[in-house]
Amino acid sequence: MSERLSRKTGYLIDGIAGLVATGALVLVIGIRKPYLEVTEVRASASVLVEVTWFLSCEEDYFEGPGNLRYQPQLPAGGEYPYVHPVMHAGTRFVFMGYPYTEHRRNRFTGNVETERSERFDLIEWHVLPPYVTSSGDEGMERYEPVGWKSGGASAQFVAQPRRSREGC
Repeated sequence: MSERLSRKTGYLIDGIAGLVATGALVLVIGIRKPYLEVTEVRASASVLVEVTWFLSCEEDYFEGPGNLRYQPQLPAGGEYPYVHPVMHAGTRFVFMGYPYTEHRRNRFTGNVETERSERFDLIEWHVLPPYVTSSGDEGMERYEPVGWKSGGASAQFVAQPRRSREGC
């Protein structure tokens, strides 16, 4: 009798372990989504967009019309959009460059969803005055032109790692 009980308990434990393993696998697939194949496609024409710089949780980001985020990608030797000595949140820029769209293909079903990518190949930027900078404890409103322009519109871009937008 105790041997039967021991065998039933063993089956029960094996069943529970199998359920836990299956649950963990489903969770990993749901979070990581390895079944998605993502391809970014660059627009053929450059665009101008006005963006505002923000700082949140010690990471910076640029936001444009409709609260859409832009992650500027720079060619080799490019200058990241910044105003020295210390830029204040809310500084406005004009970006010129190439936006991307993401094509997300489900490997199981073959369905493709297209959405806007945050990636933006930046070929030129300038600050919209007035803007505020700080030197020490003092903030100063400035009007000097600040900007950067690539040597060529078809500059070679190097992929950069995506920045996380998760909370602090």
